[in-house]
Amino acid sequence: MWENPSVNEHLQFAQLVRDWRDERVPEKRQQGLFITVMKNHAHLDHLANLLTTQQLQGINAIVIDDEADQAGPNTRPLAPEASTTHRRIRRIKDCLPKHTYLQYTATAQALFLIALLDMLSPDYADVLESGEEYCGGRAFFIDRPDLIKTIPDSERPDHVIDTPEPPSSLLDALRLFFLGVAVELKQSTDAYRSMLIHPHYRTAIHRSYRTWTDQVQRRWSEVLRRPETDEERQELAELGLIRAYRVRAAVRFKLKPADVFRRGGLQVVGHIEAVCILPHSI
Repeated sequence: MWENPSVNEHLQFAQLVRDWRDERVPEKRQQGLFITVMKNHAHLDHLANLLTTQQLQGINAIVIDDEADQAGPNTRPLAPEASTTHRRIRRIKDCLPKHTYLQYTATAQALFLIALLDMLSPDYADVLESGEEYCGGRAFFIDRPDLIKTIPDSERPDHVIDTPEPPSSLLDALRLFFLGVAVELKQSTDAYRSMLIHPHYRTAIHRSYRTWTDQVQRRWSEVLRRPETDEERQELAELGLIRAYRVRAAVRFKLKPADVFRRGGLQVVGHIEAVCILPHSI
């Protein structure tokens, strides 16, 4: 498996191609090559440069484009020259005379509405049914709207980007996530929790949220690992308040006795045991 390869791997690539073409090498001993590449024009260009070092006629290949509605389609259909990423994808396809281009997307309209002569216009489409544990728009906005918390307009990502303090809604979300992880650890389950923070389409805003999240994670973890006699740890764990790098808003870790966290049929009431495990969950 190669990740974002470049022409520097041409020697290893040449050896693989020789094995694929050598009839003396049994098929079961021919090593396949799995390449993952970011859908970025620079990485795609590096891959194309590598592929051009070998003649690949007769070599089978499958190209899987995840989130195919993003970046790949030509965003300049009326311009003399197609968009950069689109051109890079064409170059890769031209390097693979015998390949299948498989596109995955939950926004298939983007592919159905492009010109039929476009190289990314699909020959056919197949609808994949979601699994039993899939959670999509219906699960959150229709079946369980109580799980949705609205971010105030004053804390919209484009409104807080220039402030030194993270928005309280982000801190609340982190607090709830870390407590949920602590609950799973306490219950000794094999469940796995992950958190996706996607504030905006602009990478600059993503960087700000990444910085805030890293700072909060380090700060809370450091405070909770202090001796129980430490005043700030007591304030955080027992009073449920923390102030981090000029954050004045109180962030409650404390769970009221009546609070119940539910997930996968599990529930925990209270906060003392969860707080004890928090350093390991952050």
